[in-house]
Amino acid sequence: MSRVNASLSNKTSPVLSAALPMMVVVLSFWTPLCYWLLHYSVSHSETRVEALPWRLFAHTFLLAAGTALLAVLAAYPVAILAWLFQGRAARMLSLMMLLPVLVGLLARNYSWIGMLSQTKSSTTLRWLLPGISLYGTTAVYAVMFYIFLPIAFFIVRQGFNAVRSGQIEAGRSLGATESELLWRVVLPQTRRQAITAMVFIFGNALGYFVTPRMIGGGNYDMVGNAIWQYTNKLAAFNEASYIALLLLGCCVPVYLFAYFQILKSRQRVLGR
Repeated sequence: MSRVNASLSNKTSPVLSAALPMMVVVLSFWTPLCYWLLHYSVSHSETRVEALPWRLFAHTFLLAAGTALLAVLAAYPVAILAWLFQGRAARMLSLMMLLPVLVGLLARNYSWIGMLSQTKSSTTLRWLLPGISLYGTTAVYAVMFYIFLPIAFFIVRQGFNAVRSGQIEAGRSLGATESELLWRVVLPQTRRQAITAMVFIFGNALGYFVTPRMIGGGNYDMVGNAIWQYTNKLAAFNEASYIALLLLGCCVPVYLFAYFQILKSRQRVLGR
């Protein structure tokens, strides 16, 4: 009997050690936060719902999701080239993707404003993107895409480390073409990193408010701009916190769906 109790205590002690930090977080952070949210929702249910910027919520979700999708799709060809290249060529390509990250966000925004506001063909990008114009929604998408493309590249690039040369050779020996190897061997093994990159970029893009204000000229604001106005202009911190928590609540289903997709992809690749 004593041996059974000792074995049970040995098994439960790691579980309790792992659960203790979670209990501390729940009791010290989530419990008062949920209490404040419920209390504020009940006491301000008549006036605050009508004043919420629901249009900005839809626009924010659309812009963040579109930016994440475009960045990941554009990062795949560059990541494939970096995977195929060897040595110095791969390092140079990675360095080219890293350089924009080293430039400050405001410097990049002002550079885009300068390029899009010029009319000369030698200093403007309108010859490359004829439909883009300053203070338009296309410009906001383009700049947000440019900001997050390097991040998508470095996350997706890690997925190609799981692709072994033996798998490629085995596929070729079975008669698979290069396109079949890409779609059936390479892309499925990088699916987890692609989802991770999309979720990471989506979550970061939701909180952007400087770039939409500068590039969009105030015509294509996001939820972050509304929160900034509540805190800096109106000093309404309760309303700003309430909007931020609502945004977080709307994102929870997206994060949970992506989390289970990542686990499923991991199990498919690693077998566990």
